[in-house]
Amino acid sequence: SRYKVVSMFNQNVATYARYSVFGFYSFVECFVNSVGEDFVARNPKLTSDKCEFLRGKKDGRYLAVEKKLEVFPEIIRPDGKRPIILSDPKQIAEPYKSFASHIKDVRDASAHFAKSKADIIVPPQTWEKRAQEASVICLAVARGFWNACYPNRSLPLYLGKLDDAQHKKIAEQRVKAEAEELSEK
Repeated sequence: SRYKVVSMFNQNVATYARYSVFGFYSFVECFVNSVGEDFVARNPKLTSDKCEFLRGKKDGRYLAVEKKLEVFPEIIRPDGKRPIILSDPKQIAEPYKSFASHIKDVRDASAHFAKSKADIIVPPQTWEKRAQEASVICLAVARGFWNACYPNRSLPLYLGKLDDAQHKKIAEQRVKAEAEELSEK
């Protein structure tokens, strides 16, 4: 019976950690899309090509998040600079390098498993580490992307300025409140 309980906990850790990696990756994708859509909404005189691109498409086909991370800032910035480079492997800097390789590999394997993709049958400790890395890397990517698009604006307040420590504190408070609520029952 102990084996079953431990096995269940291990599976739960792996499942929720895998969802965390997937969720953090999806957060970056949604954040990038929202920045593009917001810019289109605030700039009605943009060309139809730029609008389509900022809405995540080119010639009717969806763009990869890596392409959006690289090109959206160039369109949004008044100076037309492209501070994030992902198309040249020699120029990819952190945290984008880890995001485009490690985090994306785990996300892809979780969404579309194949033997040739990243291992998803790993110990729960590995999944926990992956989830923690994804949280740090994905928030850093979002911060870097925002700063690449808007170098003179503060980070978005509605997302807690993408501050790791603030979000961790909120999460810990939620867990504590849940534990207190459960102990009262």
